[in-house]
Order: sequence, then C-alpha cells, then structure tokens
Amino acid sequence: VSYALRRENLATLDANQRLAVSVEDDLIMSCKLKRESFKSKASSSSSSPR
Repeated sequence: VSYALRRENLATLDANQRLAVSVEDDLIMSCKLKRESFKSKASSSSSSPR
C-alpha cells in the first residue's frame, strides 16, 4: 500500500515539476521577447533623426 502511495506521490511531484519547468520556460521566453522588442524600439528611435 505504501509503495503504491509513494508512486502516486512521485507522479504528482513529476507533474508539478514539469508544470514549474514549463512556467519557467514561458517566463524566460517572455523576458527574451520583451528584451528583443525593447532593443528594436531603442535602435529604431536612435536611428530616426531628432
């Protein structure tokens, strides 16, 4: 009984871990996108004549 319970807990832990990793990936991707858009905005504004 304890073995089955432990296996179930491991499965939940694995799912939670996967979810955390995907969330982390999403955050990293959004940060990268923001940085890229900021870079393009900065370059376009600096290249435009004042």
